[in-house]
Amino acid sequence: MSKRVVRYARFDCQNLRAEGDGDALPAILGTAIVYGVVGDGGFFTEEIKAGAATKTLERIADPEKQNDCVCLFNHDPNLIVGRTPDTLTLEDTDAGLETRCTPPDTTIARDLIANIRSGVIKQMSFGFYILDEDVEIRDNRPHFTIKEIELFDVSHVTWPFYKETSSSIEERIKSRETNLDERLRQASGEAPDLSRYKTFLRHLDRKRKVFSLR
Repeated sequence: MSKRVVRYARFDCQNLRAEGDGDALPAILGTAIVYGVVGDGGFFTEEIKAGAATKTLERIADPEKQNDCVCLFNHDPNLIVGRTPDTLTLEDTDAGLETRCTPPDTTIARDLIANIRSGVIKQMSFGFYILDEDVEIRDNRPHFTIKEIELFDVSHVTWPFYKETSSSIEERIKSRETNLDERLRQASGEAPDLSRYKTFLRHLDRKRKVFSLR
């Protein structure tokens, strides 16, 4: 079963902006995913391959599939500012996933636009399921190349890439733990040294047990 992963953007979204004049709220434009940029998680690295969102966007665009994507603030479903297809459009390019949100006139939307225009909010993020990925060893660490995703939200966020809770990192690592040794052996032709990675997993297990006693 695919794991839900909340992924924080790895960059300052330089093109994040609010455009428009008059009484209607301006459109919010930005880039939620940048393809081919390697994110460093400390004990692993990963990147999103170009085209990873192509099929999920096709499903989102098909009314019979009844899939949609929402635009949120900080991945909070209570702070929604747009939804496909009416108030959120998504465009897959060679460089990444471009977003355009035309929010309704709500307090949340007005606050978000004011924060974007002032530069307080300048990062984007996305939430997704991993449907397909490759793994290999790079510099003695697992490196994951994500080849296909199921997208469920794009978000304007306070924190840039990997400034996230330990539980988010734990979910990412634990979801990939099954048969990792064998997957890497098949990819590289030799048994990899995963001692640092597995030490981190044991640390997470101990931490979880401590929290469960509180």
